Amino acid sequence: MDYRQLVDGTVMLSLPILIFPFAYPVIVQYILRRWLFWGGLVFLFFILWNVGPNCLYLAPISLLACFFFDLPKKWKFATGIILVVWLGAVMDRANLIRSLMMIFCALGVKYRQLVSDKMLRFAHHFFYVIPLFLLLLGFLGNFNLFQYLQEDNNGKHTKQVVKSDGSVQNVNIFGDTRTFIYREVLESSIKHDYVLWGRSPARGNDDYFFESLVSDGKGHALRPNERHVNEVGFLNVYTWIGLVGIILYSCIFFKASFLAVSRSHNVYMKFLGVFVAFRWALGWIEDINLFFIQSIILWMMIAMCMSDKFRNMDDSEFRMWFLKCLP
Repeated sequence: MDYRQLVDGTVMLSLPILIFPFAYPVIVQYILRRWLFWGGLVFLFFILWNVGPNCLYLAPISLLACFFFDLPKKWKFATGIILVVWLGAVMDRANLIRSLMMIFCALGVKYRQLVSDKMLRFAHHFFYVIPLFLLLLGFLGNFNLFQYLQEDNNGKHTKQVVKSDGSVQNVNIFGDTRTFIYREVLESSIKHDYVLWGRSPARGNDDYFFESLVSDGKGHALRPNERHVNEVGFLNVYTWIGLVGIILYSCIFFKASFLAVSRSHNVYMKFLGVFVAFRWALGWIEDINLFFIQSIILWMMIAMCMSDKFRNMDDSEFRMWFLKCLP
């Protein structure tokens, strides 16, 4: 199982390689056209099979949603329905936050004359500063955002959720499901002395909250009291390749978003740069970095921000390219 986890972890950490092929507009256009065509065909079947419209196979819609007002009417209708469904899934909090940010980007592009470059740069820097500030306050014990949200809304916003065994449970929408993960990851790294370089992609952090999980569900034994992958994307990077790795990983996000916001000739890439900065901030709450379509689309956006081919387009050229992505 260690070797299996080593392969899984290495693949997840290799996602930045996607920057190289996705730097070319023709490749991104080809992939999006094919996905939107076949994804649209099977969408209704997925709903009928009860897979659910919130499934992550819809992740490419996030790119369309950021430029919603430039879509043709039929694509506005389809994308709008999906956004409404995402916004209605209050228990999927990360998806809800992502959807709200897509709407803000779409409105910003629509009313671009009201948004200055200084405002975009401020938003860009804000998304990199505020998570570090909140993390520092949490580490010092002065303020914990997750616990504050739960205590301030305890019992006020609950929803009934049907569990896999058929039982119904009242769940607090603002429940704190992150503090214990941070505590276990940090305590594990200090205990086993892998703060700087990590524990390798083959290993996870010590875990006692899910201590009953000693199998992957397929009969394969796992290390007891150890969790290989957590919901918080950057905590996985920290566990596998340490503080050095997480700094390097973050530098990719920062360089891509900075280039898009400050070195682009079109407004679309500037807002996409802000969205990438937002996704970095969200990575400290959710955005699990598995090798699946949501992560692939994220790195497609990062690649677009890195690419001078995308950044050198003017507004009309980018809009023409974008519309050709639609089948």
